[in-house]
Amino acid sequence: ITIDGVDVTFANPADAVRAGIGYVSGDRAEKGILATLPILDNIVAAARVARRRIVASSSEAAVAQTALDTLSIKASSIDALPQTVSGGTQQKLLLARWLAPVPKILVLEEPTRGVDIGTKREIYAMIRDAAAAGCVVVWWSTEFTELIAVCDRVIAFDLGGQASGVLGRDELDEVSLSRATGMAA
Repeated sequence: ITIDGVDVTFANPADAVRAGIGYVSGDRAEKGILATLPILDNIVAAARVARRRIVASSSEAAVAQTALDTLSIKASSIDALPQTVSGGTQQKLLLARWLAPVPKILVLEEPTRGVDIGTKREIYAMIRDAAAAGCVVVWWSTEFTELIAVCDRVIAFDLGGQASGVLGRDELDEVSLSRATGMAA
């Protein structure tokens, strides 16, 4: 990939984090949430990796509390475990991990899978704010209506996994996406 005009490769995920690349897995339970660590640690995990520190800093509690307040994350406290909150709230915790500070590139794999419509709207707003702050968002989804709602441009892939077209904002509709991907709308 190229970041700021420079070709980059990474030896490990920590190098990618330090370069400003965030990733939210579509499987929050298995690959996202740090279930045995409190909400505080879940929110600041990426920042700790970027700074190469595992010990909590005094400012992290304030950062985590601000994230809870700003993103309307409903939790009893930053010291609660993630399993004490809903799945939608867990998804917002994963996004919060990458939104302070906003990364250069944020890769989202099915970021609204399994969340209610209200939480979907909140997630859409969070990601739009990140994009407005200069973050490049790569949003992977199989939901056509979601892609139409949030994307400026879609790279469609066919059923064989090959790129089959690029659709601009003015071309995005379910019929065009269906044709480009070979999937029914």
